[in-house]
Amino acid sequence: MNQKARALLCVCVLVLPVASHAAANYFWKLGAGNYWHQGHQPIIDDARWDWLEINYPSEEAVEYLNRVQAINPKQKYLMRIWPTNGLGNPKYDLGTACMFDYLYKEGVREQIHNAIKAQVAVCLKLKNLHNLIGFTFLEELPGWWGLGSEVGWTEDRTKVPERFEAYRAAIEKERGKPLVMDQETRLWIGKKYTDTLAEIHKAIKDAAPGKMVLYWHHSGYASLDEKGATLEGQGVYPFHFSDIVKPDYCDGLMAYPNRPENFERRYLWFIRKAKCPYFTQLSHPSAMRLTNWPDAVVMAKTKEPWNMGYFLFCTGACNTKQWNDDPTVPDIENVGGTAMLHQRRICAQEGIGMDIVRAYFRPEVELDAPLNNSKPGGVTALTAVIRNPKDPSYFLKADEAVARNVKASIFLPNGWSVDARHSVPATVSIGDLAPGEQKAVTWYLKAGKRDAVAAKTPIRVTTAAKDMPSGEKVITEDTEVPGFLPHGILSSGTSWVEPGYRIPSDRPFLILEGMSSPVRNPTITDGVQTLTYKGELNAGLKLEIDPKGVGRLYATNLIPPIDTLKDSSDPSRFRCWSEGYTVAGAHVGKYIRGGLKYKATMSGKVTGGAQSYMILRFRDAANEIKDIPCLFSCLTDTWKDAVSSDIDVPADIVLLERVYLYRYGNKGSIWYGQPSLVCADTPSEGLDVTPQLVGQPIRLSQGGLTEITYADEDPPSSTPRVTVRVAKEKPAH
Repeated sequence: MNQKARALLCVCVLVLPVASHAAANYFWKLGAGNYWHQGHQPIIDDARWDWLEINYPSEEAVEYLNRVQAINPKQKYLMRIWPTNGLGNPKYDLGTACMFDYLYKEGVREQIHNAIKAQVAVCLKLKNLHNLIGFTFLEELPGWWGLGSEVGWTEDRTKVPERFEAYRAAIEKERGKPLVMDQETRLWIGKKYTDTLAEIHKAIKDAAPGKMVLYWHHSGYASLDEKGATLEGQGVYPFHFSDIVKPDYCDGLMAYPNRPENFERRYLWFIRKAKCPYFTQLSHPSAMRLTNWPDAVVMAKTKEPWNMGYFLFCTGACNTKQWNDDPTVPDIENVGGTAMLHQRRICAQEGIGMDIVRAYFRPEVELDAPLNNSKPGGVTALTAVIRNPKDPSYFLKADEAVARNVKASIFLPNGWSVDARHSVPATVSIGDLAPGEQKAVTWYLKAGKRDAVAAKTPIRVTTAAKDMPSGEKVITEDTEVPGFLPHGILSSGTSWVEPGYRIPSDRPFLILEGMSSPVRNPTITDGVQTLTYKGELNAGLKLEIDPKGVGRLYATNLIPPIDTLKDSSDPSRFRCWSEGYTVAGAHVGKYIRGGLKYKATMSGKVTGGAQSYMILRFRDAANEIKDIPCLFSCLTDTWKDAVSSDIDVPADIVLLERVYLYRYGNKGSIWYGQPSLVCADTPSEGLDVTPQLVGQPIRLSQGGLTEITYADEDPPSSTPRVTVRVAKEKPAH
């Protein structure tokens, strides 16, 4: 080690500025939480946790969290902001900017700081703002920001990593010497890392006064604080925790409890010395732990005054036939898409949010009340559909999910009454309802004046059951039982009930739309008639089946809505982009058929020399990225609604991963409408696939309830792979 490098290292070791928390006790300030991104789970699965770690907070997510807080007003939040998307080299980390982009790429620093302000401002829209504990910048650092693998894990420790080449000229200009990967350079990298993080952390603090900022470290990297760590060592990143966790910048950190020895060596010694708060990640996948599952839980709950709590990370396919698998997970649930079931079991075992769960579920009631047809003195049939919404997966004992001694009661305004001669009594004992079971009760009413049913004197139906809160439905208008809605399918065997009280025919239309991974031989049954589509239904395709069993396939847009393109204040209703090269990007994550022709379409306009440019990022069967550019310079200064280009997608492509929109040339202004990508090989009038339909179209029970069940030949998925809708009328095109 040369003299200058040794001196720099000594300075880094000797200086220990830390945040002052000496008098604080942070134990379990957060509690047990979950690693969250908005998905398709029932709201109670989010509301039950003490806290949530929120990924990519958006307006939609904050609105949803405000609804969650109505169920659990004490729930807390740690927001992970990510202001770097699309500002870096698309070749690395999905185009996420790193610290060298921040330092040396024109405009990136300003764009990141603006994005920080914007993302924090969204988070500050939480209704119960005191429940917002604080923020983290990205996650698993130094990986995303500090080029962690290039600095810490290169095989040749003296070779300048390829990723550095884009910044070589700027680095050499700043340092006044050729770029070589020696000890002095490594210390310089560490200094740039901690300095840029300090700027970022201060920007977050300024945008959210009084809120915590916490550093999220990846356990795969040792700091220079760690015993035995050297600048040349594999897995060592050249920084000190004390250069990050310090007053007015960063309050604490994430400490990963991999195994007791590592936990102590990498984190706890510093936490005790700095007296700073920390949170942990409790990893359910056995491949992410070096301990058995019970010991991992114990470590996450370490009784240190600085331990604020843990969040659970669960993928669904958590057991890998290893010695440290969770023994309570049955094999049938050890597949992708079952994370929700794992989380429910862990919560039941640990007693997490059980009071919230028990207070949430109540006997549900929906009404079919044809009040518009009622006449004074006449008889009106009012039907209540009572459902037990509990699921056994929420409880350690399955029988707790049974709704026992269920009763339904009707209360009527003056002039209305239950017809004693022809109707069941006003209160009906239904008995026990199994989990998910529904039963209907019909009262025959002697109708009074229609205007007697009003806001202050409504028709009210209540439900009651042993050890459950009561339910209620209040109406003043003609009301129908909800039905004929899209159902996102996560697993084969999913069932739901469709009402048949006011349907024009007992033969409905069926609409199945592919959403993510392909489904094989999708099947719909009413318990008697069963209809199967013999084939694969891919994302971007919609199957419509009429009541006679005639089926047609239609192409649908593969690109999800990109909300960041919208601006209600602009005359076009879309945002004007006058800065930056990357305008927007969207994760797609849909499996498609390769070897076909697709049509890409965009709308928008340009001024001042800006040019349009779209990149479609695909992955092939070997998981290699293949980018296909399209729609270059196709917009003018007059808004165009539909500019299209056909794309031949190679046969080995299996996945459309992302879409990127650019302000090519980095000048002028550009407006983009919602882009689309559809399979051009599917005709606009649809493709007749009737010969691939086997079985009989389903029938609905007119005046009753029909249980519909969907099945296919695929394992559970974490996001809906297909949506299914039973429709009373022919869908519009």
